[in-house]
Amino acid sequence: MKKIVLILISILFLVSCARNIPLSEEEKGALKKAKIEIAEMKKNPTMAEKERILQKGREVQRKYLRIGVVYFKSVEKDIPMADYYLARNYSARGENEEALKWARKGSDRGVKEASAFAGQIYANRIDELNARKYYIRAMDQGDYREDTLFRVWVYGERKEIDSEVVEAFKRNLNKNIEVKNTLAFYYQRYNYFDEAEKLYKELVNEKYPNAERLLGELYMSKKDYDKAEEWLLKESEKLFSYSEDNVKYIEEKRARLLRLLSEVYEMKGDYGKAENSLLKAKKLAHKELTLTSLAKLYEKQGKYSQALKINEELEELKKNKKK
Repeated sequence: MKKIVLILISILFLVSCARNIPLSEEEKGALKKAKIEIAEMKKNPTMAEKERILQKGREVQRKYLRIGVVYFKSVEKDIPMADYYLARNYSARGENEEALKWARKGSDRGVKEASAFAGQIYANRIDELNARKYYIRAMDQGDYREDTLFRVWVYGERKEIDSEVVEAFKRNLNKNIEVKNTLAFYYQRYNYFDEAEKLYKELVNEKYPNAERLLGELYMSKKDYDKAEEWLLKESEKLFSYSEDNVKYIEEKRARLLRLLSEVYEMKGDYGKAENSLLKAKKLAHKELTLTSLAKLYEKQGKYSQALKINEELEELKKNKKK
C-alpha cells in the first residue's frame, strides 16, 4: 500500500513540475509570433480573421502544445469551438480539471464535440451519470457517431431499460437513421421485442443496410425461427446478388449470415440445411468460427468421426495462424 501511495505522489509531483517547466527558446519565439499575429487580428477583428487565428492555434500546437492555448483564448469569446480545442489541449498536457472546465463550457455553448469530450472525461473517472448526461447532450446537439450513440445507452445500462435514455433517443429518432437502429438494439437487449420489431421494420422500409438481417436476429431472440429464416433469406437474396469492391468485407458478411441461417435451421431440426450453410460459410471468411460450429453440429447428431475430422482441421488452422 505504501508503494502505491509513493508512486501516486511521484506521478502527481512530475505532472505538477511539467506544468511549470519554463518555455524553451523555441517556444518563446513561437509565443512572440503568436502575440504579434493576435495583435494584428485585433486591428481587423472580423470573424474570418478570428477563424484564421483559431486554425493557426491548431497548427502551432502540433509542435508547441502550450502555445496553442494563447491562440485559442484570444478568440474563445467569439468562437465556442475554441473551448473544445482548449479542453483537448489541457487534456494532452495532463491538466484534467482544466480540460473538464473548458469541455463543459463548450458543451454549455452548444459544441457537440465538447459535450462528447466531457462525457469521455467523466467516463474515465467512472462517473457514469455525468458521462451519460454529456453523451446525451452531444446526441441532442447533433453528434450521431456510432461511438456516441453506443455510449448513450451503455452508461444508461441497468437491470431494466432506462426511460431517460429512451426519451433521449426518441427526441432524435427522425434526425438520423443510426439513432433508430441504436434504439431498436437497445429495446431488443432488454426484451422489448415489439418496440424493436417496429423500428427494425421501419429500417427495412428505409433500406437501412443489413436491416433484414437485424430483423432476422430479433426473431431468433424471440425464438420465432420461421420468421427468422424468412428475413435472413431476404438478406441472403440481397447479399449474394451483388458484387462488392471490398471482397473480404462482403465475404465476411456472407459468412456471418450463413452461420446465422445454420443456427436457425439447427433450432428447427433441419440439420441437413444447417450443415449445408456452414459448408458454404467455410469457403468464405472466419473459417475458425465456422469449423467450431460445424464440429458441434456433427457431435449433436452423433457423427463423431466427422466431428473429429473437423476438429483436426481446426487444430491445423490454429497451428498455421501461430506460424
